[in-house]
Amino acid sequence: MSNLVLEKKALRSSVISSRDALPAREREQASERVCEDISSMTPYLRASSILAFASFGSELNTQSLLRRVISDGKNLILPRVNKATQQLQLHRIKALDALIPGIWGILEPHADAIVFDLADIELIIVPGVAFDRAGFRIGYGKGFYDKLLSAANPATTRLSAAFDCQIVDAVPNDAHDERVDLIITPTQKILISHDR
Repeated sequence: MSNLVLEKKALRSSVISSRDALPAREREQASERVCEDISSMTPYLRASSILAFASFGSELNTQSLLRRVISDGKNLILPRVNKATQQLQLHRIKALDALIPGIWGILEPHADAIVFDLADIELIIVPGVAFDRAGFRIGYGKGFYDKLLSAANPATTRLSAAFDCQIVDAVPNDAHDERVDLIITPTQKILISHDR
């Protein structure tokens, strides 16, 4: 394994341990605060179609945000892992109870849900394990979101939601790693300025 892969693996493990150690009540309160903040921000208010994700494990809980997108009459787009292509397939959903566990137990749309075009998405809410103030992130090591973001409209806002313990000094990165534009935590709004 390369040094970069090893550095990412070590950082991933460390941040997940910190995230797992957060008390459940603190995690839920922080999640609600971040989801509320996102839903009052201009990128959210202007978007009619939002790509989000269903959280799992100790991730910041996105359930209230997903419900809000639907209740606000916006198109809620969620990813489904396509094992054959090793990419994310995007589907519009109208109700959270239509989701099913995917290959890692993460809730995702059924394969026959309405397919949605990445080019028509106006806000992408990007998951991740660790983030830095330059907008670099690491996920779980499969590269799904780097592939998706590289194909997205460069003008589309890429926003991440995280706990404060997920913000680190520097995320190891290379040329294929895609950056986000904005990171929202319970205590910070980190706006990143960069060329795409």
